[in-house]
Amino acid sequence: MKRFDLYGACGGSLEEVRLRVQHGLDRDFVLHESGYRGGEYFRAAGPPEEVLLQTNAPDEEGYYPEPEFREWPILVYINDSQRWGELDRRIAEIHSLVLLRSETV
Repeated sequence: MKRFDLYGACGGSLEEVRLRVQHGLDRDFVLHESGYRGGEYFRAAGPPEEVLLQTNAPDEEGYYPEPEFREWPILVYINDSQRWGELDRRIAEIHSLVLLRSETV
């Protein structure tokens, strides 16, 4: 089974959240550009999980990436980790991250 978590972050810019998450999860992030993801976003990919950080702002047509969570300006996606026990503990220590959704498939 695979697990996919979505966290909301407030209290800082995308870069500030990246620094907190990078330190908390001990992952290096690379800056990317994507119209699909609303412009610039950060990605740490490969084992032990994929982590994406992006803004939750409306696109040119007014659509939000996560419309049900409009009050969260920054989104953190953690996909298919191989270390959920450790990851859950580390995430709990990162300031301003709140679990918005968790799906297991």
